[in-house]
Amino acid sequence: ITVSVNDGFSALSHQWNLTVYDRYNSTTLQNINLSNRSITMYGTYYFNNLNVQNTNINIFAYDGSPESGTLFFNASNITMDNLSTINGNSTGFYTGDGGPGEGSPSYGGSYGGVGSGGPPVYGTTNEHDIDKGSAGGSAVQGSCVPPPGPGGNGGGLVYLNATNNVTLGGMGLYVNGGTGSGRPCAGYGKAAGGGSGGGILIIGKYVNASYSTLQANGGNGGTAPGGAEDPNPPRGGGGGRIKFISINDNTNNISTAITVSGGTSNGQVGTIYYYGMPNASTLTPSTSNFFVNYSWISGFDTDTFNVSYNDTWINDSSLSYINRSVGPHGWGNIS
Repeated sequence: ITVSVNDGFSALSHQWNLTVYDRYNSTTLQNINLSNRSITMYGTYYFNNLNVQNTNINIFAYDGSPESGTLFFNASNITMDNLSTINGNSTGFYTGDGGPGEGSPSYGGSYGGVGSGGPPVYGTTNEHDIDKGSAGGSAVQGSCVPPPGPGGNGGGLVYLNATNNVTLGGMGLYVNGGTGSGRPCAGYGKAAGGGSGGGILIIGKYVNASYSTLQANGGNGGTAPGGAEDPNPPRGGGGGRIKFISINDNTNNISTAITVSGGTSNGQVGTIYYYGMPNASTLTPSTSNFFVNYSWISGFDTDTFNVSYNDTWINDSSLSYINRSVGPHGWGNIS
C-alpha cells in the first residue's frame, strides 16, 4: 500500500511504501512505527503492533468508493502519543451522495443525533457497528441567481481494533461534520445545512484514552442573516457516535474531552457508549427433578463454547445455555 507522506522536515512530499498484509494473506504481520510524519491514508490495515509518534494521519475524503472516508487499524497493540492526530473532519458523505441521514435542502444531516430539521438517526448506540456521518442539505436558491452551495460533509469513520491494548496518550482524534455553505445572496434563498458528526469505535482488552481529545461533533449550518425567504438559519448537523468496548469498564481511563455535540443551530447531540465486556464465566448449574441446565456469559475474546453433555460434545456453540430433560432417576452432566 502506498501512501503520501510529508516528512515534516522538508517542503517536499514523497512516496513512502507501507507494507502490511490483509486478512487474506496475514501470515507475516509486521510491527510498524510511524514517527515525525504527515500521512494521508484510508481503508483497512492489519499490523502486528502499531506505534505512532508525532504523526498526523489525515483520512482521504469519501469519493464514492466504499472505504474512502474510513480508517480501520487492526493490531495486537495500538499506541499513539500526545503529539499525534487522526483527522477525519468532513471526510464522510457529501451532498448528492449524502448517506443514510442526508438532510433535505437547507436542513442538517443526521447520524447519532438528528440534524436540525433532518431525518431520523441511523446505526446503534451500543453495538459494534460504526459509520461515516451524513451530509447536510444543500442551500436553496430561492429568488437568487447564483447556484446554491452544498451542505457540509459528514465526519469520517475511525475504527481502532486491538486484540490486546489500545493506548492513546493524549492524542487528538477528530471526525467532525462540515459547515454548510451560506445563502446564495443576501436576503434570498436558504443557507445549507451542516453535516453530521462521524463515527469512532475503539475495541481492545484494555483501552486507555486519558487526556486524549475525541470529537464527532455536527457541523454548523451555513451562516446568513434571516430574510424573507429564510427566517431561521442556520441549521446544524447532528452529533456522531463514539464507542469504547474493552474487557472491563475503563471509564476511569477515558478522557472527559469527548464530545458529540450538535451543530449550530439545533443539531441534536450524538451518542457516547462505554462497555466493559466480562471475562467468560464458569458454567452455572440449575437443576430440578427432570432437567439440568447450565448457562454462561460470553467474554471479550470468547463468543463460542465447546460444551459436553453426558460425554457428547457440542462444539462452537453460540448459545449462552444448554438445557436437557432427564427422565425419572435419570442423570445429566454438562461441562
